[in-house]
Amino acid sequence: MGQKDLAEKKLESFNDVFADVINNLFLFGDYIDENKLIDHTTEGIIKDEYGHLFDSMKDVKKKYVDQFEIAIIGIENESNVNKYLPIKIMQYEAAEYIKQLKEIEDEKRERIVPVVTCVLNFSKRKIKDKELLALMDVPNWLSGLVNEYSVKVVNVYHLPKEVKDKLQSDFKFVANVYSNEPDWEPYKDLVPDHIEECGDVLTVLTNDYAYKEQFAFNLERRRNGNMVVTGPIEMERQKLREEVTASVTASDNKRFAFLLFKNGHSLKDVRDYFTEEEFSDNELEDIFREFVRINKDIPLLDGLKRN
Repeated sequence: MGQKDLAEKKLESFNDVFADVINNLFLFGDYIDENKLIDHTTEGIIKDEYGHLFDSMKDVKKKYVDQFEIAIIGIENESNVNKYLPIKIMQYEAAEYIKQLKEIEDEKRERIVPVVTCVLNFSKRKIKDKELLALMDVPNWLSGLVNEYSVKVVNVYHLPKEVKDKLQSDFKFVANVYSNEPDWEPYKDLVPDHIEECGDVLTVLTNDYAYKEQFAFNLERRRNGNMVVTGPIEMERQKLREEVTASVTASDNKRFAFLLFKNGHSLKDVRDYFTEEEFSDNELEDIFREFVRINKDIPLLDGLKRN
């Protein structure tokens, strides 16, 4: 499983995020109570027609229990368009139903409950092949015998604004940043409830650490009464870095400098945050010039003044 899949799975495993995704992206109503969700194993062992056992794994799967078990609901993340997705999801759900039958045989379960799989497509291409019958040519004389099977898919990158606005959990950060119509402005000063996991998802989806850094900066500002962090420079720098990553690389240093420039620090101020071994004066000036090229409203000459 890749870093992208792991990051997405970790964030979605929180009950508040899981319930938010199901309610607002698939059910369009407040049907799932996060307090009634119970983690469920994501492994399903099934046997094929030749008697071979194989694993069927879903990204996140939970039981919904309200006095008694009502359903088993799963979220499957897709990073690439899979033409045969209906067959893949059929396999997942068949494995779960077979598992339930085995539990009934072993007197560990009294009844079968619905198994539901909701697919989040993180590819920038929309998944269009959602029906089993669309994958094959069925003769007219067989059409009445072949069962239809469809998959419930949400294309995250293409979510309309009115849907994104309904999200309540940290998934609203994901939906608004990773979008064909991104809108970061309402969220740039906020701190996610699951700051590390939300930051990890945004990082793997955008290949940009800036969001994690901004969250860390916002958190530090909140801890200090929403005021600009003062105090010893090294203490401020170390706290911010600890929120962002455990190991600081040259690339992280550059992103950290960008964050400081973005939050109003002058070149003279930023110089105090780095040793000569990390950045020489000329290297730091080059980084500032690069920042100005991206943010053209920053006055270059004023920023380069050291006195």
